[in-house]
Amino acid sequence: MTGDHSRRDRERAMTALVTARLKDEGYEVFTGRDGSLLPTFLANVRPDLIAMKAGRNLAIDIKERRVARPGGVNLSERARQAQVALADHPEWEYQLVSVSPDSLDPDLTATDRRTVEDRLARIDSILRATGPDMALVSAWATLEAAARWRWPERLAQPQMPAHLVGLLASEGYLMLDEERRLREVQNLRNRVVHGDLEVTVSEADVAAVTHAVHLLLEHAPADAAE
Repeated sequence: MTGDHSRRDRERAMTALVTARLKDEGYEVFTGRDGSLLPTFLANVRPDLIAMKAGRNLAIDIKERRVARPGGVNLSERARQAQVALADHPEWEYQLVSVSPDSLDPDLTATDRRTVEDRLARIDSILRATGPDMALVSAWATLEAAARWRWPERLAQPQMPAHLVGLLASEGYLMLDEERRLREVQNLRNRVVHGDLEVTVSEADVAAVTHAVHLLLEHAPADAAE
């Protein structure tokens, strides 16, 4: 039984990882098990995920790299079936995504409110000492820590920026203009951490992130952990 739970946990983690990456790339992502959203021509394939955006749609199966699925479906056959199903639909593409176990991060321990507040208070000093780009990275880390303090079980693993913004919006912490602004800053943050040395970050960009941290702290329910 423990092995079954471990396998299901890994599958959920892999699905969450791939979903977050796709959302960062601008896709809307749905589970292939949702028959109401699955195109009829994919009904017999049932991919793990479908991802859609203007001009490009993906049918995606996910496997764990280097690990066979005992008794599982032959993935080569699934790929063949998918390619046949998509033959008359050039706007669709089948992908088999292989996820390394090393990329499945261990659970993270939620911090306490005081630590989040202390880190938030240091952002201005970081801004003056290192400039807006590094302050933005630190501010975003503080935002994720604040969200994990708010939802320790839901955010036990590292979060893709797009998923984090979506969660804050869906839970009512962000108005529409705040969500739009934070998504703009999310893209800047991604460019900074992935080595774009030409990107320009402003103090206002940093402030947009610290504002979201304040919203989480100020509007958390009374029974939130301290």
